[in-house]
Amino acid sequence: MQEPKPYKRPTRRIPPLDADNAQDALEHDHGKAAREAIAYADGNLDRESKKNEHDRSEALRDTIHILFGYGLKGAFILYGLALVSVCWHYLMPENYGWLSTSQLHTVTTVVFSGAVTSRGGQYLSRRVR
Repeated sequence: MQEPKPYKRPTRRIPPLDADNAQDALEHDHGKAAREAIAYADGNLDRESKKNEHDRSEALRDTIHILFGYGLKGAFILYGLALVSVCWHYLMPENYGWLSTSQLHTVTTVVFSGAVTSRGGQYLSRRVR
């Protein structure tokens, strides 16, 4: 039986830095590398570098904005669950409750404190308009 050949990693073709071959690479959609090769050949590498840095910064800002949105939704859900549990403890018989008196007092203080509700109301009024 013949022994299998070892895997040979394909070589990657990097476009040369002259303007003609770099333009050809851009037409074949090699992405940022081709655009940087063209910028280097034209002497505009600094401008291309600043544009790429701006794109990276904007991508990071977009990610932070999305994560903040999920965090805000999670906080709203937790606040709603705390409100439901406080109402449950006040409306249902005592043997259906799971919080002690001191825990219920703490949760009630947080849920109905003016700071939480006013800040939430201010945020929503700013965003809903």
